[in-house]
Amino acid sequence: MARGARTAGVLAASMLALAGLAGCSGGSEDSDEKSATAGELCEGSLSTDAARAVESISGSKVFVPYDSSKVSEAAEELIVDQGLGETKSRSVCPIYTPSSGDFAAIQILFSVDTGDSLGKSGHAASFKEYAVGRKALASPQKAVLYVECRSSKFTGAENSPVLLRGALNNSDEPEGDTEKLRRANLTVLHSVALALTKELGCADKAGLSTKPSFT
Repeated sequence: MARGARTAGVLAASMLALAGLAGCSGGSEDSDEKSATAGELCEGSLSTDAARAVESISGSKVFVPYDSSKVSEAAEELIVDQGLGETKSRSVCPIYTPSSGDFAAIQILFSVDTGDSLGKSGHAASFKEYAVGRKALASPQKAVLYVECRSSKFTGAENSPVLLRGALNNSDEPEGDTEKLRRANLTVLHSVALALTKELGCADKAGLSTKPSFT
């Protein structure tokens, strides 16, 4: 009986060891599936500069693809909104970090815009205007970008362009050089806008250059 007990003990220990190895293996795979680099965000459409900017304004080099609002889905929603005359904000590529929980560390929204606010020159002192798209403003925590899109996917847009408004918001105001943070925010928003205008088929990339100009 002693030999039988020892045999049973050895078998039990072996099974526990195998279970432990399997558990470690599974955990590693799950960990890989739940993390991403900045360059993998937004379906890999972010530019190299934008990926670096994401790391800078989020303070993280590891990200969680918690809610992958696809560029193509946002484009389809905007096309429907324009046809219905609606100005709903549509989420595009929200960015999550391991510490942001269920709320995006960086939220990016686009909408069809009426253009009513374009003529207004006043804005908060923390914002600075840049010659990007139709109009662009950025602060250390936020960025706003207007672009005009001529596309056959929009109703009547072949003759009259559709004005799109993009907005980026950091859940926490990052620390650092004010001007560098402004440019980083606008660089990320500009890159997402390029991906979106490509999906929408906007003529001449909706007037956006490959990289935003800060002159």
